Amino acid sequence: MSWLGVNLNDSLNSFKGQLSNFTKEVLTEGYEEVDESSSEVLVPRDKIKELETQLQLQKYELDEAARLRVELEERLHAADLHAAHQAQALRQQLHAKEAELSNLKTSWGWDEANEDHNDAAHPRLSRPRPSPPSADGNQ
Repeated sequence: MSWLGVNLNDSLNSFKGQLSNFTKEVLTEGYEEVDESSSEVLVPRDKIKELETQLQLQKYELDEAARLRVELEERLHAADLHAAHQAQALRQQLHAKEAELSNLKTSWGWDEANEDHNDAAHPRLSRPRPSPPSADGNQ
């Protein structure tokens, strides 16, 4: 029976080796699959985090651009109001100067229709006119 024990022992050792090899293969294969799936899950999670960070940055940039747009619109509106106010003030000055000029022409007896042809054609070349006396008597 020793031959049976030896053969049985060899068979059991062989079976044990095959079972060990099979177990190693299954565990290695299972480990690789788990490792691959976890890395597959980690890659999208990392990508999601990266995209969320990028989204937050773009939201911040958008908020800053909107704030800047509002600020620039307010400055533009203020500049428009300032320009309109200045234009109105300049119009008033122009009307006042035109009225003053008209009064001076009338007080000096300057009638543009009676000027000679040369003066009308070349107003810059017209004869110098004497200065009227000022209100305080100084010239």
